[in-house]
Amino acid sequence: MAGMTRKIRVIGLPVDGVSLPEQHARLIAAADLLVGGTRHLKRFGDAPGRKLPVGRDIEAVLNAIAAAREAGERVVVLATGDPLWFGIGSSLVRRFGREAVEVIPAVASPQVALARLGLPMDGAVVLSRHKKTDAPLDLLRYFPVGVILTAGGDGPDRILRELMDDLPAGAAWEGAVCQRLGTTEEAIDTGPLTRLTGKTYKTPNLLVVRNPAPLRLAAPSADFGRPDDAFAHRKGLITHPEVRAVVLSKLRLAAARVLWDVGAGSGSVGIEAALLNPALTVHAVERDPERVRQIAENRVKFGAEGLVVHAGDAAEILPALPRPDRVFIGGGGKDLPAILPPLHAALLPGGVAVAATITLESFETLSRFLRDTALTAEVVQIQVTRMTPLAGYHKMTPDNPITLFTITKKT
Repeated sequence: MAGMTRKIRVIGLPVDGVSLPEQHARLIAAADLLVGGTRHLKRFGDAPGRKLPVGRDIEAVLNAIAAAREAGERVVVLATGDPLWFGIGSSLVRRFGREAVEVIPAVASPQVALARLGLPMDGAVVLSRHKKTDAPLDLLRYFPVGVILTAGGDGPDRILRELMDDLPAGAAWEGAVCQRLGTTEEAIDTGPLTRLTGKTYKTPNLLVVRNPAPLRLAAPSADFGRPDDAFAHRKGLITHPEVRAVVLSKLRLAAARVLWDVGAGSGSVGIEAALLNPALTVHAVERDPERVRQIAENRVKFGAEGLVVHAGDAAEILPALPRPDRVFIGGGGKDLPAILPPLHAALLPGGVAVAATITLESFETLSRFLRDTALTAEVVQIQVTRMTPLAGYHKMTPDNPITLFTITKKT
């Protein structure tokens, strides 16, 4: 029936060991073109229609499906579980439109895994790390249960190592690797995440992690520019609230994921950044032991769970940290000339670095760095004047002016 355009039927195959409903089996048997993964097509090897395996070139598969539809052929696409849950169903709907695609879902592997473990689906987050998909693992901080769709026998190991590198608290979590669910070779390995690393697992598999203390998704407070006395700090060694508010605006934190706060002092900038963007991880680097103690105290006081304190020299600590998309330089002193080049090199393309200077020497260091590297920056100077008492009267007393350098990295 050439010229008759038929709907594409996308059938989800259950992964819980339940047999395929008879009406779905009839659709598969009647297909002129049967599309699916190698294991799906092998399962229905007796079906008379042509077989088209889904490989890396998804565009070629979609083109073949389009040609079959134009010829009036019956097209059936096989997928695992719910085809619209990180599956081929989404690609088909985008290409042909929702009216041209009929999706018939089945029980999906995340549902089966959580059922096996006695864990609820509600409140869980499901991420995919299949092939090129790079779901952000920091989302796991905000949910009691996370399910990660993996790729390959070493997939769980690689993901777990990345998780514990990015989220140090994850070293205390527990989880499970669920392998070949719904088959006679089904196996589930459970325990602390540290015990699940260093292994190769049967494929296909997925990873489940349990976070005993998930953070709130909403920011605890939209406040920023808190007064100096809200923070534990050494007198005078804090970014004052008016300057802090401008720094936070220059950092453009909404899309940020990793901030380095170098020469963190009291940690006031990093703490307010972490509170404004709960998805942000702030690495506060400070070598003065008393200031490190104050940062830790302020972190607890404000509940800034996204902030990690690093005690020591920036030159030694920074190379081991995840690359940042935001950098704030509030200190550096005599080390500033040495740390500027590696800081800029580490900053991700499109990232933003803000440096606050008060001394003429720091101003000259930053200016020279910009000249030597042919970089451009927005440079603004902030002068804050405060009302202070004077013999029963009041006067306006200026703070030291602060110069802010804002650099947006092109490449």
